[in-house]
Amino acid sequence: MKSVITSILISILFGCQQNITLELPKYEPKVAVYSILEPGSVPVVLLSLSQSYYSYGDTTPGYIPIKNAVVTITDQTANTTDALSLDSGIYFNSWYYYSHRPSIVGHHYILNINYLGSLINAATTIPMPVIIKSFTHERIDDPNSGLTHYIFHLFFQDIVGEQNFYTSPPPNGFVVNNFYTNFTSDYGLDGKQLETTTDTYIMTSSLIDSVGYQVTVKTVTPEMEKYDTDIWTQIHNGPLSQPVIIESNVNGGLGVFGALSTSPLFNITVK
Repeated sequence: MKSVITSILISILFGCQQNITLELPKYEPKVAVYSILEPGSVPVVLLSLSQSYYSYGDTTPGYIPIKNAVVTITDQTANTTDALSLDSGIYFNSWYYYSHRPSIVGHHYILNINYLGSLINAATTIPMPVIIKSFTHERIDDPNSGLTHYIFHLFFQDIVGEQNFYTSPPPNGFVVNNFYTNFTSDYGLDGKQLETTTDTYIMTSSLIDSVGYQVTVKTVTPEMEKYDTDIWTQIHNGPLSQPVIIESNVNGGLGVFGALSTSPLFNITVK
């Protein structure tokens, strides 16, 4: 009886092989948008065509910029509309559309895109910046690596009536991958004192009497927080993980049209 069962298992495992070709429906590329407004800077919009998650075998370039769209940004607060111009540059390493009017804090903006007859739009409001009131810090010396790790706790007052997220890039402008992933929400804490943290490493041997830093808190819109968090999660997931569903606030397309504002620089001196 045992030999009969073994023969059946061998037949199942090795005797019934069949090649299956999976026919996926044709993927229709969508317009992908990336634009983050900052007060004092002119809006910049990057447009590209999306690609299917299953197109890993495609040998075409991964980033396909769109250069024949009509793009406008309307400042509803000031009742002005600006037609964006197309350009390319080293900073963005691609083609992009740029406005001629600097963004203004507190103003509400609407992005309109006309691409091959398709209408795409999105909206965002530039949040008010906060002011850092105080800080505490932790110092951790690592004799094995020769590094000193500083963790800064920054305290500030939440803006009343706005739904925002807050984050602090590393001191003195050192940014990792341009993603700020430790977001603090004001959900249920509207108008209260909030705290966000940031950190940095320096060589212990370079410490003399004190170390000076400049830190900031960035106020970001909910759509930007969600987009950056999703992207960061997707990048750092393992190769066998499920793809992350990246939420979008772009109607008729993909991507993000968001905004942020930066607090005044706050000087920190620690020993």
